[in-house]
Amino acid sequence: MNGHDVLTTVLRVRTISFIFAFVAPVVLFGFYAPCLADSEFASSSSSGSGNSTRLLHQQTWSPSIPATTQSVELVAQIYSEGNFNWGNLKILRDKKVVFTFNPGPMYADSLFILDNGNLACRWSEGMGSTHRFVVFGFFNGTVRVLLDLESEGLVQEFVYPLRGKILLNSGENVQPYEHRIINPIVDWIIPKRKRASELQPIAADIYTWNSSSNEYSVRKNVPWDRRFLRL
Repeated sequence: MNGHDVLTTVLRVRTISFIFAFVAPVVLFGFYAPCLADSEFASSSSSGSGNSTRLLHQQTWSPSIPATTQSVELVAQIYSEGNFNWGNLKILRDKKVVFTFNPGPMYADSLFILDNGNLACRWSEGMGSTHRFVVFGFFNGTVRVLLDLESEGLVQEFVYPLRGKILLNSGENVQPYEHRIINPIVDWIIPKRKRASELQPIAADIYTWNSSSNEYSVRKNVPWDRRFLRL
């Protein structure tokens, strides 16, 4: 074999090595990629099965016990099950479920503590539809529903009276600033100079917390344009 033949043989070996190094990974990846995709799809389908549970909201709740200085620590959670984001409520004490509330097929919009120490949650069916607002209290070691409101199209309002006091001295007989909950009442009406009816607020129910009875008092059917004057 002369020098020319040796050089030709070396070039052929290098060419074959280069082709194998470039083509082999492409072929192997082309075979492996569909398997990987199928595996990931199966994994995601499993995690999205109807038995999945997702935590949507969580709120620590420390309601004060009336007539005592004691307090307890509860944890409120809004969770969804299945493929929908409908939110159910559960309340835990010492990591044990002590209360549950199912609003039905509604989305959980918010979970928060009111200034009177009660727990509140707002649900809705979607924009412009039914809004549900529920207040929970803790008395005698149990959780109970204090208020369960629904409104159409408009969400509930939180307002303060014109007068009050933020910080009270011991034994001072002054009305503190405490929110009022306004629940809209709507109806289909025909506005002036129009032929078609429209969904409009016509009145409101105004709820005020009574700490002595641990209940909400209500002023019903207050005209809508006078609701801020009846607090």
